[in-house]
Amino acid sequence: MNAAGRGSPSDKRDVALAMLDRGPVFIHLDPRRAGVVVPARFRSQPQLVLQVGRGMAPPIPDLEVDAEGIRGTLSFDRVGCHCTIPWPSVHALVGDDKKGMVWPDDVPDEVQGQMDAARGKPPMELERWCNAVVAGMSLNASLSSQRIVTEIEGQRLVLDLRRRAFGADLSIALGSDEENGAERLPAGGPYRTDVPALRTLPRVLLRQKSAPGRVLAMLGIVRDIDIPNFDFRQRVSVRSDAPADRVRASLANEAIRDAALEVFDLGFDTIGLRHCGAIVRASTRAPSYPHFEADRLWRASQSLHRMYGALV
Repeated sequence: MNAAGRGSPSDKRDVALAMLDRGPVFIHLDPRRAGVVVPARFRSQPQLVLQVGRGMAPPIPDLEVDAEGIRGTLSFDRVGCHCTIPWPSVHALVGDDKKGMVWPDDVPDEVQGQMDAARGKPPMELERWCNAVVAGMSLNASLSSQRIVTEIEGQRLVLDLRRRAFGADLSIALGSDEENGAERLPAGGPYRTDVPALRTLPRVLLRQKSAPGRVLAMLGIVRDIDIPNFDFRQRVSVRSDAPADRVRASLANEAIRDAALEVFDLGFDTIGLRHCGAIVRASTRAPSYPHFEADRLWRASQSLHRMYGALV
């Protein structure tokens, strides 16, 4: 799901037309906005979701999408109602494939509050950690001691930022990293370890696709699991000690795959995901504030939590 601030009418129209070419579209709108025409029983609620399409049953023969908005006769409990949906009332368009566009600045406050509550806000200690990191970076100070231990849904979460010769390493540990011996993992990666107990854990490593990585996989030096999704396969190399069918089954789930890409797309060069107390490492040559923004790190941590739950 993509997001793009406050959307102009032309942007929303273009997105809607492109999505309608692929199939039905779910329109998320605020029915209280000026110019909205829907059945009276919906007009006082903060959000309404309507589905439109060119090949639906019953059909919408008068469906129009233009610079003003979307119009057409929709069926409500088998009763037709000619609806008018101006673009300023629309804050999201989503297809049957769960892909679409959200305009956060247009989301009603009540709906945004529900989304924030469902997603959870970063704990105060994470906010302080991010502020300390940013302060240290702005003063060009050492970052080696910037470590925090907090919790996500009852599970231990550790973030550790350390200055390196060519930038910085950010580590995100989900679970009890010390108890599971993750600190003893060699630099070679989570899928290569001499610790017998760790070899039984379903650890997963995500890395950017690269020519050397493909060669290593062909030679059998590393294990690369192919995930049957074009975008994911082109961008991310998946390596794991877990049974291949379990990894594929987890990442075949679109929500889990999106979570993986959410973590991968934080802007880091390389991200390694390891399971059950191991560490996600991300290296950047030039750390910048967005990499350590509390909200983004918290969302990434929640994505890791979803992947963790899918693999256990």
